[in-house]
Amino acid sequence: MSFSQAQAEDLAIQALAWMADDPEVIGQFMGWSGADVDALKGAAEAPEMMLAVIDFILLRDEWVLGASAHLGIKPERFAAIRAAFPGGQETHWT
Repeated sequence: MSFSQAQAEDLAIQALAWMADDPEVIGQFMGWSGADVDALKGAAEAPEMMLAVIDFILLRDEWVLGASAHLGIKPERFAAIRAAFPGGQETHWT
């Protein structure tokens, strides 16, 4: 099952809300992404920021598991969420 970009964006916004509930996680995301509070407030209008949210969550198993539980989806669905974003089909893991 794949997601539309709109569905993926909605899930990413929900995942961002999950991150925001944990000061340590959101702080690490802001440091990793370079995003500030204003960027986070406008994240819903920026698909590249939503893709960054998903990529960040994918960095640690415990974040994938926590966000999956919050979203009510299986952890492996994050690959399909990522693929729904422009540029999300390609991965360049180094």
